[in-house]
Amino acid sequence: GPILALAGVGLYHFISLHKRTISVQIAVVSEIIAGVLVTLMLIVQMALQYAKPDSIEADLWNSINHIQLGMDVAWDLFLFIGSFLFALNMYDHPKLGKTLSLTGILISLLLIIFNILSFPTPPAEASSMDIGPLMGLWGLAVTIAILVNYKWIDSKLAEYQ
Repeated sequence: GPILALAGVGLYHFISLHKRTISVQIAVVSEIIAGVLVTLMLIVQMALQYAKPDSIEADLWNSINHIQLGMDVAWDLFLFIGSFLFALNMYDHPKLGKTLSLTGILISLLLIIFNILSFPTPPAEASSMDIGPLMGLWGLAVTIAILVNYKWIDSKLAEYQ
């Protein structure tokens, strides 16, 4: 969670070296919220696993479990918004470009579609396709593209001085 939030801030600054838009500002806020929500969800999931007494009624436990399922959907929603908007802003970026942009848009759309179709159950648990690993690979590709272009960052920052 915290790494997702911090990565969003880094991506915001990288994209903003080329062009600063309202949509990239919304993207970073959404990614930070997604990072907070996934952290909250994972902690609640762990707490529920440790707290479940053997004597609790199944219907009550199912209701309690749906709280963390709602958190799962909430973080996916903010991840979608942030990733989709970041991907849109990559389209004409000189170092990220159309391929990363269109791939990110597609993966973001698939993420939200599969989550909506399986709601409230996560796609992997609903015998559907979990797009999360693809989103992670796309994030890795974006990170590598940024690292490969560190000299461009230096040159853009030098322009501001």
